[in-house]
Amino acid sequence: MGLEHVVAAALRAEGIDVTVGSRLPWLTVRGHLDSVVQRHAPAVLLDALSALHKKLGGDSTVLAAKRAGTVRPDLVVVGTGQVIEVDEVQHFTTAREVSLDRYPAGVHLGFSLDDYRLLVRRHRSEADRAFAHNCSADFDFPGGRQAQRAYNDALRDLLAPTFTGHAVVRVAVPTRVCAPAVKSCMGFIVR
Repeated sequence: MGLEHVVAAALRAEGIDVTVGSRLPWLTVRGHLDSVVQRHAPAVLLDALSALHKKLGGDSTVLAAKRAGTVRPDLVVVGTGQVIEVDEVQHFTTAREVSLDRYPAGVHLGFSLDDYRLLVRRHRSEADRAFAHNCSADFDFPGGRQAQRAYNDALRDLLAPTFTGHAVVRVAVPTRVCAPAVKSCMGFIVR
């Protein structure tokens, strides 16, 4: 059982009903190039995601050509549709720091950007070793899987407010200790 199930149980104990792995029509393998996203997301976010994808070494031609498919969020709050992501150590890479540093000013987040930057600095050595040899279709180089994860995290963070009306809540569990992480994110959850 993944940590998202542990976090879901902790949230339910706090009175927050969540589902695990719901499909969201705007969250697909085509990222910012998906037709739904292209039609509805503000240009400033599309531009930021395009620049970020390129900065991380992504191939937009490959991204656009991916077969249709969804990318599931970890958790979704029942009733509000707010996305909650459970971030283990592999989410605190140098690539993630690159993405965080390129968020547009004023973007609505359900976590502290400064705290996340601190967590990256604290855990990047271990995180950069995780999946260091793996690549992905649109990030076809060693470490490409880390770049893809950073892009996908940014995709959720930047697009969720447009499509759900709420910021993504990030539960940081790089050490796999869930209880204090759940407590620290409660103020960001919309009930």
